Amino acid sequence: MILDARPIHASTSSPWRLELSVKAALVHMYRILAPRAVITRDIEFEEAFFINAIELRAFQLGITHISLPSSLSNFKWIADLDAFSLEAWNDVQTEILINVQPNSSGGPRKLLRSLQEADYFGPAPGLTIELPVDADPTLLYFLKNFRWPPKTAHRQFTLRRRISPSVLTSQEAAVRTVDSFYPKNPNLSHVILVSPDTELAPSFFHFLKYSLLKYKYGDSEDLPGHLFGVSLELPSSRPTDGKPFSVPMTISSPNPSKGRLAEIPALLWQIPDNNAVLYFGDMWAEFQSFLSHRLSPSIQKKGKDVHKVISKSYPSWMDYMLEFMRARGYYLVYPAFAAQDDLAIATVHNELHRPPEEYDDPNQRQVKSNFEEKNLAHSPSTLSTLLDVYPGMLPDIRELPVLPYTGELTHEDESTNDQDSFLQAFRKEIGGCTNSDEKPESVPLKADDLFCNEEELISKEGVEISE
Repeated sequence: MILDARPIHASTSSPWRLELSVKAALVHMYRILAPRAVITRDIEFEEAFFINAIELRAFQLGITHISLPSSLSNFKWIADLDAFSLEAWNDVQTEILINVQPNSSGGPRKLLRSLQEADYFGPAPGLTIELPVDADPTLLYFLKNFRWPPKTAHRQFTLRRRISPSVLTSQEAAVRTVDSFYPKNPNLSHVILVSPDTELAPSFFHFLKYSLLKYKYGDSEDLPGHLFGVSLELPSSRPTDGKPFSVPMTISSPNPSKGRLAEIPALLWQIPDNNAVLYFGDMWAEFQSFLSHRLSPSIQKKGKDVHKVISKSYPSWMDYMLEFMRARGYYLVYPAFAAQDDLAIATVHNELHRPPEEYDDPNQRQVKSNFEEKNLAHSPSTLSTLLDVYPGMLPDIRELPVLPYTGELTHEDESTNDQDSFLQAFRKEIGGCTNSDEKPESVPLKADDLFCNEEELISKEGVEISE
């Protein structure tokens, strides 16, 4: 609903009266409409008395005040968000995490420049950059003069450099990445994982916040609990075997129903991503709990290392995450429009690709891309263009097609059976559970229910042996 809350006789009124009238107007609106959010332009477009009054009264009434700093044409997507999503607008926090490979410079610099050119329409996300022990001198010089947040004189970002000269094992590399972030508030703090080979469009944060608010904070009765996060790019090859990946035509070219606007093509895929992806904070915390159990000495003594499913072109933590996603039945939302439209939100520069440190091999092949790489540096309105092509905006999460980790379409019942079978096998073979162990209720942020008490199992086995 659009209302004009500016007072009449403004030209002859004092600033005090102007603020008072705006505050009173907002109180009347609150009593009649009980809004969860109020949207205005920011101080550059509105009078100071108006913004000051709205901010103060909205805070007192517990209403979210959304202040839009740029052209309204860039925010068409707001119309697709419900009141619950808008209510979380100012509360969500994001942290960008970049893991730089040894002797890598061109890719990270290209990525960081694209991050500086992005439109964050408010406070910029936090930024953490993880450097190897042999960081490239050119990159170090670049970081010495790097500014964050963008368009400020500040250098408010976190820089970490490893001191151990030894090459990381796959387990050490996985722990290093997963330990790099922990949400301050798991329900509101989220991590954006970006590969140094990736370049982001200036409007990437619009798409990310739109997807986050719609799929994470919408009406809770309509949101399923199996969503792990949102990816910004569609892999050009299957992470499992490196073979070319093409989106099934039924997904990439859906036929809109009669009288229904074309929606942005998207899909749910049970495969982790590391190029450009947002992982929900509560899911990341649960994954940390899973990994702490998975790498416990009692399990490692049994030689139960993770089954290598993901190609060595990708970091080792993705194998553990895939195992976790399959056990839980979790999925990522992937954009399916990048395969056939010039609308990419993120692009991966394969010419800059370096294999993960734990798998570094001079003979390692690069992952070949099936899609033409887009130049995103001068794409000011990628999301606006996307919404012009797909005015139906993002589809309902329950209507998204589902792909298993293999990347091949399956029937929903078959997918459910596969997940149940994998869960039972995992709890028995990895978790140390027996058929007599009842599966406990899952606890938020914890993965304890996937594992059984090792000491208790040893004690039981000892009794059985003595008999």
